[in-house]
Amino acid sequence: MGWLFQWHNAIFTIPILIFFALFLLQVIGFGLDTFLDIDFEPSEATVFSGLLVFFDPEKVPVGLLLLTFCALFGTIGLVLNWCCELVLGRLVPLSLVGTAPASFVGSVFATRAVTGILAKIMPAHDSSAETREGLVGLTATVLSKQVAEKGGRARVRDRYGNLVPVFCRMLEGEE
Repeated sequence: MGWLFQWHNAIFTIPILIFFALFLLQVIGFGLDTFLDIDFEPSEATVFSGLLVFFDPEKVPVGLLLLTFCALFGTIGLVLNWCCELVLGRLVPLSLVGTAPASFVGSVFATRAVTGILAKIMPAHDSSAETREGLVGLTATVLSKQVAEKGGRARVRDRYGNLVPVFCRMLEGEE
């Protein structure tokens, strides 16, 4: 157990502890998606939004992406450190120069693969949501910068209390 908390493993142990804390919050109903309302426009592209597009956040919640990334980053890093110790006899500080970036890159691609599998197993939104006709007449909150004749995005709370993302547009001549 002491091996996990040695200085060279702390960079990988901390994300695993974060994973367990976030997982516990998720289980008791205080998931990250409750607090994170991440929405970005393609014109406002940042490194973070580009990374989110790579992970395809429309298929799985952002909280699940973060949970998966933390778990995989920590696990891959600890395994790489363990392998370095086996090969070198002890872990030298310079080995973190290789294991940390390798763990990051490996966890990015592994997170995409794992969340792709999870997206097929579990729906991104509750399947008890209303039909399109059941949403007619309800008030929605606009998510995009604006809603025009060409379209926009909004979300509406259905009769089950689920937030349902919808595509919407203004009628011709309406403001």
